Amino acid sequence: MLDPIEITMEAVKTFSDPHYDNSAKSLFLYPEILAPILANVVPEYQGMRAEQVMEYIIKSSIRGDGVDSASALVAAQQTEPGSLGEKVIRYDSHFLAKNPRLSTKNMRIYLHIDLEMQNDYKPHAPAYPIVTRGVYYAARDLDSQLGVLTERTDYSSLQKVYSIWICRENIPPELRGTVTSYVIEKFDRHGVSNEPKHEYDLLSVVLIRLGDDTKKEPIFQYLNDFFAGDIDDMCKYINMKKNKELVKGVKQVMTLSQSIFSRGIQEGLAEGEAKGRAKGIAEGEAKGRAKGITEGEAKNFIFSVKTLMKNTNKSKEEVLAMLGKTNQDYINALQVLSDNN
Repeated sequence: MLDPIEITMEAVKTFSDPHYDNSAKSLFLYPEILAPILANVVPEYQGMRAEQVMEYIIKSSIRGDGVDSASALVAAQQTEPGSLGEKVIRYDSHFLAKNPRLSTKNMRIYLHIDLEMQNDYKPHAPAYPIVTRGVYYAARDLDSQLGVLTERTDYSSLQKVYSIWICRENIPPELRGTVTSYVIEKFDRHGVSNEPKHEYDLLSVVLIRLGDDTKKEPIFQYLNDFFAGDIDDMCKYINMKKNKELVKGVKQVMTLSQSIFSRGIQEGLAEGEAKGRAKGIAEGEAKGRAKGITEGEAKNFIFSVKTLMKNTNKSKEEVLAMLGKTNQDYINALQVLSDNN
């Protein structure tokens, strides 16, 4: 029988629903959504509040639309780096943000930022490491800044690129709840050189790996609230309720997440019960038979109800109705647990 953690994972897996994915990704086109992420993982904004970071985002540069062919690419703006004969990259969100460390009153230096939502941390068709894909995206972004190379190409005009990946599923247990930056660093092997860091610090890949609810860092709290569509908790990081269009989008994500999570819990429970029967688990069966439920099933049921109450802010009665259960079912489950303790 699946334990409560496994049931939760079964529920989370259903968030790969395409309608939910598209609704969530569409929110990456709003500066209010992007700013708290940058404030937590981009060193250039370290120590800033999300509201401050939002002022550095060039709103008119935020793009997330796609290009399907080389002919379309020629006419389109560089939403997706590529040229004739090259693979077209599809961005979830690509934008410019002012670099506060290098910009002056008379000169603006930008960060080129690509933010991607990745459902499967270990893709299988084909199989490849996410960090490798991130490096490729960042390298292509650098390439797109120069256009056609000539003898007079000014490489000093290159601006730093960030490729940020939010990974949600199929993450190894030891990596869940981690954030890792992959950067270009200088190592002096003989003697000491003194090149300014901004001359080579041009590429950074950031992997944000979700899945560990015990983590209390703001980035995980914010993203968990984001994927649940909890706008009230999201506003703890930045006030976004003034943007009515954004509020509508977040509410749509909340509606979809509640529906999908409920479905996932029910599917997880069904799978847990089936596996429990197949293995012939007898623990609590004798005392639970009178109630029609084993101890393991009772634990899973109680856990599911409490998890849904927390994630949907619904009452116990509302959650039970969502699961097609009654208050007596809940009382029976509690009694089974009490009888076996």
